[in-house]
Amino acid sequence: MYPDQQNPNRIFNWQSALKPDDTLIICSHAYYDQITGGEAMKTLSLVIAGMMAGLLGLSAFISPQQQAAQAQESTQPAVNAPRLIMMPFSNRLRDQDPTIAQTALDHFQTELLSSASGLGFRVLDQRQVNATLQQLGFTQQSVADSAQALELGRRLDADLLLSGSVTVGKIHTSEVTRRQPTEYTWASIQVHVTVTDLKTGEVLFSSQATGQSEKYPTWKSERFTSLIREAVAVASHELSEQLIRSRVSEKGGRL
Repeated sequence: MYPDQQNPNRIFNWQSALKPDDTLIICSHAYYDQITGGEAMKTLSLVIAGMMAGLLGLSAFISPQQQAAQAQESTQPAVNAPRLIMMPFSNRLRDQDPTIAQTALDHFQTELLSSASGLGFRVLDQRQVNATLQQLGFTQQSVADSAQALELGRRLDADLLLSGSVTVGKIHTSEVTRRQPTEYTWASIQVHVTVTDLKTGEVLFSSQATGQSEKYPTWKSERFTSLIREAVAVASHELSEQLIRSRVSEKGGRL
């Protein structure tokens, strides 16, 4: 407690308004304020304001538009990242559901676009690729020919072409035994991918991976296609990670 500056006969009880840990600090500053003409409390206010600004961080002084722009820049590949054409994947399985090959393509696009800035790829818009193919009279299958691939790359000013296929697969069923009376079904699928240099026609990356779906009770596996898509996603994830590692490795630096 200390005397009121305007009414010396009135006593403030600061302890009734503050936590015990705060009482001594405030009272000492208040008393010092009384004998320094108010300068202490002004100084204290500036210190507290500075501390609050530090707690809030620099984001408090950045507009929402600037924050959004920074977030977008952090997820975009660097300007010098190679320009990549992604061709639709082919499906060599007996199950010709179009979502199977599309699952592989979608997974690669997501993985490569979300890789760290400077380590990713600038993936060309598929509509632009399709329009150029039509102008040149090429088909997605004929671009497998190196001469057509190089011409496509020249027209689109692209550096690399990624192509792939869902090659082989198998549906597995577990054996029913006395100890395991429930029958389970799952899929294992192999995916192959190739990356070609569109300046030289050289194959810079070629690999394959096998993905396996979760095991589900057979009575829940209404369609094998869903199991196949799940296995394709696992294999595509593994291949995309291989490709990104190859891009940053010493041997794969050309990517």
